[in-house]
Amino acid sequence: MRSLASVIRLHRWKVDEKRREVADLEAMAEALRQRLLDLEQEIEREREGADAQVVGFAYAAYVRAAIARRERFQRSIAEAETAVAGKRDELAEAFRELKKFEVAEARRLELAAEESARRERAASDETALNIHRRRE
Repeated sequence: MRSLASVIRLHRWKVDEKRREVADLEAMAEALRQRLLDLEQEIEREREGADAQVVGFAYAAYVRAAIARRERFQRSIAEAETAVAGKRDELAEAFRELKKFEVAEARRLELAAEESARRERAASDETALNIHRRRE
């Protein structure tokens, strides 16, 4: 049954595509986490350099902007993690569909092998019976 093999191939492609999408989203989330870490380190460096009173006014404005950036990164990370979770669910569903067809194909092949063995036994039994009849 070639159509089942085609369906399995299609579902394998879908599973691979979902895996790529999950990997891409995870990479994006990791990049956002790294940018957030870099921002935190930058804030710490600026804090260490803001000892002088003259720099204090500029530092306050910088901190407000940095906090806003941090919040944007945190929102983006949360959105990316939500998207990753959604794609993982889609991947799991695609994998279940693939397994359903693979199990059906394996069962079909098993039944075909059993039928072939049954026919072979029947032919062998028939041959043995004919030989036995000729001897009598």
